Amino acid sequence: MRTNADEPASRTRREEHTRGLRVRASTVAPVLLAVSCLAVPMSLPAQVLSDRRAPRRVRASAWPELPSGGVCPETAEALPGRENFLSIRKFSPVRALPGCSARWTEGLHRQFYRGSPLSLRGIECLGTTYGVTHVIDLRRPGEIYGDSLVGGMRSERDAVEGFNRRHPDRAMRYFNVQTTRDVPEENERQMRSVVRYVQDALRDEPGAVFYFHCRAGRDRTGVMVAAVESIVGGCPWPEVRQELFDYRFSWSYVRPLLHPLEHLLGVDR
Repeated sequence: MRTNADEPASRTRREEHTRGLRVRASTVAPVLLAVSCLAVPMSLPAQVLSDRRAPRRVRASAWPELPSGGVCPETAEALPGRENFLSIRKFSPVRALPGCSARWTEGLHRQFYRGSPLSLRGIECLGTTYGVTHVIDLRRPGEIYGDSLVGGMRSERDAVEGFNRRHPDRAMRYFNVQTTRDVPEENERQMRSVVRYVQDALRDEPGAVFYFHCRAGRDRTGVMVAAVESIVGGCPWPEVRQELFDYRFSWSYVRPLLHPLEHLLGVDR
C-alpha cells in the first residue's frame, strides 16, 4: 500500500522518465528527417522528377540531311549555304591564287575540294556528282571512330569500299595520314607523303579529283592543302600563307604543322 511518503519519489521517477523521452525524441527526430529526405527521390514517381529537369537538348553533332528530293547539287555554287552540304559540315572548292602555275590556274585547282567528315550520303554525292576519286582523311583513329558513329557508318574507309561496290565504274580511294602535336619531323614526313600521293595519282590519272578533310576542314586540312598548293600548284608561299591565315583556325593545331611546312618548302623564318 502506497503512502504519502512515496509520492515525492514517484513524482521524481515520472519526471526523469519524461525527460528521457524528450532527449531521445530530440536525438532521433533529425535522423528520421535526414533519412526521409534521402528516400524522397527514390520514392517519387520518375515522371515527377523528370518534369523538374531541364529539357533535353538535341545533339549538336547531328548533321544536316540532303536537300529535298535527295538530289546532289550540280555545282559548288549551288550548295545550300556553302557550309552545310549533304551532311558535310563544311565544304568548299580550292581556288586558284595569284602567281600559281599555269596548269593550276587553268583548271587543276578545280580538282581539289576541302571540308569535314563525310556521311554515307555525302560520299555518294562526292563520288557521283563531283567525281571525287581520292578521299584524304587527316584524322586520328579515335576521331575517325567517333565521327563514323555520328555519320552512320562503321568507318569512312568501309563506306568508301561500299561506294566502290555500288559504283565499280567510279572507283574511289581512301588515304589516311595522321599528324601529331609534338613531333615536327613526323608532321613533315606526313606532308611529304600526302604531296607524293597527290603527285603519283595525277601522274597515273590526270583527271583525279581529291577531297581533303580532318574534323572541321580548317586546321590540318588547311595546312595540307597549302602544301599541295605550294608544291603541286606552284603557288608562291606569301599567297599560300595568306590564304591559310584567312581561315579561322586553332593555333594549337596549326602551329605544330606550320613550321614543318615552311621547312619542307624551304621558307623557314
